[in-house]
Amino acid sequence: MSRHLKMEEFDLIFEVYQKHGKSQAIKTLWNISPKTKLVKKKYLAVRIAKIIKYYNLGVKEKLLTKKGKDRKPGSGRPRKEPDFDWDIFDRNDLIEIAKRYYEITNQKPKKEKKEEAKNLKIQFIKLALFFSLCRQTISNAKVKQNTEKTIPHSKIIVEAFEANKGRFGRKKLSIYIFNQYNIHINDRTLGRYLNQLNLKCKLRQKRKRKEIKNTKCQIPNTVQRDYNDNQNRNIFATDVSYINAPKDVRENHVYLSAIINHKTKKIVGFRLSKNNNLDFVLDNINDIQNENFDKFIVHSDHGFQYTNQEYINKIIKFGGTVSMSRVGNSLDNREIEYWFGVIKTELLNDLDYTKITFHELNDKIKEYIFWYNNERIQSNLGWKTPQQVAMAFAN
Repeated sequence: MSRHLKMEEFDLIFEVYQKHGKSQAIKTLWNISPKTKLVKKKYLAVRIAKIIKYYNLGVKEKLLTKKGKDRKPGSGRPRKEPDFDWDIFDRNDLIEIAKRYYEITNQKPKKEKKEEAKNLKIQFIKLALFFSLCRQTISNAKVKQNTEKTIPHSKIIVEAFEANKGRFGRKKLSIYIFNQYNIHINDRTLGRYLNQLNLKCKLRQKRKRKEIKNTKCQIPNTVQRDYNDNQNRNIFATDVSYINAPKDVRENHVYLSAIINHKTKKIVGFRLSKNNNLDFVLDNINDIQNENFDKFIVHSDHGFQYTNQEYINKIIKFGGTVSMSRVGNSLDNREIEYWFGVIKTELLNDLDYTKITFHELNDKIKEYIFWYNNERIQSNLGWKTPQQVAMAFAN
């Protein structure tokens, strides 16, 4: 880097420039400071132009400062202010200051008062009295400020939430995080974290579709709402639900038949059909044989398939007993009704049926049921999966 020039050297360069031009002025600069030969000519031309400009403006003295021009007011790093010493004030002085602060702040609008209160580490009730605000207003402002702090384990929370596709609420997600990552987060605390991360769990929609029922069939309700099969009667529940039709089906709906085990909550089989007929329900009943029970009960509502004599005879042939809900009492068949609500909330309601085929829909349901049986923990099963409970009873 070339050295800074002296005033007589600047004078010489200016004089050569006036007589012989810019090229000779650059050569003169080379003679004065040989290191400038390493600098490109275009940069030296800029330097010569600056020298000439300062001479023409009559401020050639500024060339002697390395910065070349005066510092602007307020530029540069500000000076470090010394810490304020409050010990110089006695109690009466502090009271006077507080009174003046009170007069100033109470003239401000409510919004500015809240901002002032957020920055004071004083009890809510005292701040409310001082600023003439509701205590809840102060509390909410403080809580909102605290939410801006870093959320612990945020990456793990997001990862766990997305792994279950937003299907788990705060309680179930808390248990899942503990099982998978060995990290305990209180479910209410986790609920606040989910709100701060804008992660919303899916909610079930309570909606019942009217279906064809045969109310003349007289088959007793032998299950009697034994939802957990406390008498070990090997109870299964079955039903058919409507689903929006995918793009390659001309009708408005397709139909899902499923069977659930009351004790383990495991889905033992399902069938998806384009037609709501008896055949696909009878085909679904075959899945109960894989459970290897000598005696069992199949519970359903009064749908036309379930009151058909062929359906009843097939169950009896397999060694089972038919049970039916009372007319107009959907809670009698709660287990399968509840499961249909779960799959619709956690899978079916989010699908774009204009972009998937019937075969793809069937695969998605199959994939979901595998996840439901093997990975979806449930509080009523002691935070175990249906498959874990089924294996425990099998042993």
